[in-house]
Amino acid sequence: MGIYRGAAVFTAASVALAMLFSAGTASGVTAKSAASIRIVSKNPVETKDVWTTFARAGFASATVTGTASGVADGAVARLYRSTFPFKSPAVPVSTSTLSVTGGSAKFSFTATPKFETRYRVEVFSSASAGAPAASSASKTVYVTDSSVSSNTDPCSGRQCTIHINLTEIIQQSAVSTEKVKHQFLYLSLPAAPGGVKPKPTTYHLVSATVSAPTVKGEHVSFKISIKYTAPTGRYWYYWLSCTRDTLTKDGVGLPGHHGCGDASLSPTTPYVG
Repeated sequence: MGIYRGAAVFTAASVALAMLFSAGTASGVTAKSAASIRIVSKNPVETKDVWTTFARAGFASATVTGTASGVADGAVARLYRSTFPFKSPAVPVSTSTLSVTGGSAKFSFTATPKFETRYRVEVFSSASAGAPAASSASKTVYVTDSSVSSNTDPCSGRQCTIHINLTEIIQQSAVSTEKVKHQFLYLSLPAAPGGVKPKPTTYHLVSATVSAPTVKGEHVSFKISIKYTAPTGRYWYYWLSCTRDTLTKDGVGLPGHHGCGDASLSPTTPYVG
């Protein structure tokens, strides 16, 4: 699941937008009440999907913001979530009293999902109202695991071996599924004339030796070795490891195929799984 790099990690903002209009007639709302939401995380949007990274500082949460229209003083917005495997009804997780100006109000919630989670916001005429007067569309936030790693690269002549210590941080209930997945290893060896650090070029799938996993709670560790022949001249090496997502099995990763296991990968791809 996901993508583990042996170089710096880049981030970008991502936005997804959904809208649904509902009618309400209670005090605090009007017959034209409506709610809309958008969800933003620090990870780049991938195939229109918003995602967070489990246990990675600064990347584990998403922000749900939106606007309620046709509301009056006393109205509240309530965030609901439904979590993989979606066998239970959505539950409320946070409530915000609306500050109404001209019949509309903005709201904001922080969401920190552990697995694939669907969110929606419902608007009520008051905190004690039993039924919503308006509801946003449901939007999904996907969740990948995170990792930490270290590596060395001893060489004998032009024959080199990258020794990697990789630890994936995986949601506890998903460990049994994720730990046995095949690790696909990739290598990029861009030239570095003048010794200046270059950007990675195309990653190519390579053979690697991967140890059996060592599991300690949510931490799953591997020892990996990649042997390669060093190019002539100065160069830089970048490695990348990934496993294929199995979202429907454990609620981790993104839907669809995202390159993991392909013969080559673009160095600019935002997500591999």
